[in-house]
Amino acid sequence: MIKVGIAGADTPTGGELFRILANHPDVDITEAYAPGHKGMEASGIHHGLIGEREVRLDDSLDLSGLDVLFVCRRDDTVMSLLRSMPQGLRLVDVSEERHDTPLAEEMIYGLSEIYRKAMVRGGTRASVPRNTSSLALVSLYPLATHLLLGDDLKLRFIFPAGEAPDAEFLRGTAYDVERHLRVAQQSFSHKVEVNGEENPDERRRVLRMRASLTTSVTLEEIRRAYNEVYDDHSFSFIVAGSPDAREVESTHKCIVGLAKPDSHTLEIDAIADIRMRGGAAEGVHLLNLLCGLAERTGLSLKANVL
Repeated sequence: MIKVGIAGADTPTGGELFRILANHPDVDITEAYAPGHKGMEASGIHHGLIGEREVRLDDSLDLSGLDVLFVCRRDDTVMSLLRSMPQGLRLVDVSEERHDTPLAEEMIYGLSEIYRKAMVRGGTRASVPRNTSSLALVSLYPLATHLLLGDDLKLRFIFPAGEAPDAEFLRGTAYDVERHLRVAQQSFSHKVEVNGEENPDERRRVLRMRASLTTSVTLEEIRRAYNEVYDDHSFSFIVAGSPDAREVESTHKCIVGLAKPDSHTLEIDAIADIRMRGGAAEGVHLLNLLCGLAERTGLSLKANVL
C-alpha cells in the first residue's frame, strides 16, 4: 500500500481528497495534518466519510513513513518539513500558494495531457495546475502541437455562482497558457487574453471555457488532430458542439466541444468540474502517475456530489 499524508487535511481540498482516496485500492492515509483539530476524526469535519475507514487528524506531521504527501495548505510547519524532505518522498502540491516561487519552479507542471512522461519517468514532485489553466491547455494543446495557432487568443471562462476568482488568478491563467503553448508551438508568439464571468443561475460545479479561432482547416482534420493527441489519455474527450455540464460534474473529465459555424471559424466550448480539475482529482491523478499506477485508479467512478 502507498502510505499517504495530507497536510491541510481540514481544508475543502483535503475533504475532497479523503472522499476520493476512500475508494482508492492502493492508498492508505496514515498522516492527516490539521492544526487545531488534533484527535478529531475526518468525518467530523468533512461530509461523505461516515462508514469509511476513519482517519484521525493531528497537529503534527511525520514524513518518515510516507510515500506521498499532498500539500493542501502551506504553513510554517509544512514549509519547514519540505525543506528537509526524506529522499524518495513524492510531493503533490494542491495548495492555494502552489504557483508561488521558488517551490513551484522545483515542480513538474502537473498537467498529464502535456507532461505525463516527466511524471512517469522518475518524477517526484508535481504541482496541480489552476483549474482554468488545465481546462484551457487541454482545449488548445492539440492545436499547438499541429502548428494551428496563428492569432491572439481570447478565452472566456464562465464560473458557477460564487466561484469566480480574482483578477490575479486570471492573469496567472493567461501566463500559464501562453508559456505552455509556446513550448508546444515555438512559432506561437501571440497574446492570450483571459476573461471571466459568473453565471448566477449555475449551481452545478461546472467550469466552462469558450474561445473562437480563425482557421481554414476542416473540422474533420481538427478532430483528427485532437483524437491523435488524446487517444491514449484517460480523462480528455472530444465531442461535437456544446457539451452538457452533467457529463463532468464530480469527475476528473475534461470534455472539449468543437464546431465550425463557417469555413474560417473554429469554436471551442470546453467543460470540467471546477473542484476536481485543478483540485483533488487532478492531485490523485498525479499520485497515480508518480507511483506508476494506472491513470484511472481510484478515479473511475464519480465522487460524491456535495
